[in-house]
Amino acid sequence: MANLPLTDIDYYTEIRELLGIDETIVSDDAIDRDTVKGQAERDLKKYVTDWSTITGDNASNLRTAVIYRICAILCDRFRILQPSGEVIGDYEYTLSNTDWTKMAERFDSLMASAVQNISTYVVTYPTVVLATPTIVENIPEWGYI
Repeated sequence: MANLPLTDIDYYTEIRELLGIDETIVSDDAIDRDTVKGQAERDLKKYVTDWSTITGDNASNLRTAVIYRICAILCDRFRILQPSGEVIGDYEYTLSNTDWTKMAERFDSLMASAVQNISTYVVTYPTVVLATPTIVENIPEWGYI
């Protein structure tokens, strides 16, 4: 399966800048793992079925959406792995209390916005079947049909 348009090396820097981290926290290899970048690409391919043929602004929006989805995936990992404090030598400090769940939701919202800006994206709604009460008339006197 071909990759989405994350072929340049600048996306590593963009992801780290969006998350406010550096390469000591998340390496290039960690971003490129199938469970991060691969999953983000698969998620987007569900929504943009013509991903391999889009160009121009649509391709830029798709690239942006993949970056936001990678950020959301990493936020979920940080939520699980983030320690509350750190000790370096004699110095002990408490890490910032970042709400990684809210950040992941924000990145997913930004991803959705980028996807909706792709001109070939079509919003589909699930089919809903409504059941209404049925009135049965002429029920025989013996009480069942």
